[in-house]
Amino acid sequence: MKYLILRKRYGATENPFTEMVSAEGGRVLGFPFEADTQDLKEHEVGDLKRDPNVEELVPSIFFKLIAPVEESAAAPATRAAWGPDAVGATRCLQNGDGVTVAVLDTGIDSDHPAFQGLSLDATNLKDFVVDERGEAGSAPDAHGHGTHVAATIFGRDVNGTRIGIARGVKRVLIGKVLGPQGGSTEAIFNAIEWALGQRADVISMSLGTDFPGMVKRLVETGFPVDIASSRARTDRTCAYSIGLPRWSKRALHVGAVLCWWQLPAMKVAGNKTLASPSRWPPRQQPTVSFPLAP
Repeated sequence: MKYLILRKRYGATENPFTEMVSAEGGRVLGFPFEADTQDLKEHEVGDLKRDPNVEELVPSIFFKLIAPVEESAAAPATRAAWGPDAVGATRCLQNGDGVTVAVLDTGIDSDHPAFQGLSLDATNLKDFVVDERGEAGSAPDAHGHGTHVAATIFGRDVNGTRIGIARGVKRVLIGKVLGPQGGSTEAIFNAIEWALGQRADVISMSLGTDFPGMVKRLVETGFPVDIASSRARTDRTCAYSIGLPRWSKRALHVGAVLCWWQLPAMKVAGNKTLASPSRWPPRQQPTVSFPLAP
């Protein structure tokens, strides 16, 4: 099975992420880990887990967006965007000026009116779907999710309606890590490394692990279905629970809220309804929740 191996880099500090984003201009930023991808057997996995120089051993899995389920009666659309007012953005003196935001998602539609007047430098656009190491110059969004996320964060007003929370953000980094078939662990890791190296203050990742796909891959390698399901969950790749990057102590887990400030349940393929986060175990609940859409 394929794994992403993160080994400690010699000389890394106790809190390297904070050091990276606060480093002085001109300083070369080094990622705190050295990454390597290998196909490992069971005994090799055990050996590496006992290696003190190995920070993390991550199964190479695919990430994807949870596909929406069609509802028989859609909720009526509201003309005004309630999100910015709900989170206090309309009353806040801070507007994101001087903050560098990275959005690692499905890319961005740079021609969308929400980004009119915002300079999207081609050097700050990278496609990690066509090349896991990142192909600079563009990050086209064929889905729309990344564009929606970016507009929610720093979008400008559209037809007189405010939709962006931090409209003063001027420098943005767009990494396309999800394509029609999803995106790989390696691509997402490389995108995070790129964003940190570019001194991103905020990295947005709205991603979910492809648990059914993980089970399928294990079955194809010879695992019985029940063992494959158990193994995938043990490796923290279940799409219906909280896994990486949420498990990281340095990650801020952001949940959604509906316009009446309830934590929403979510529906996935097969019309399966997931329990509202308010009913999750405490360690799996969101750190903070914001509106599902502006």
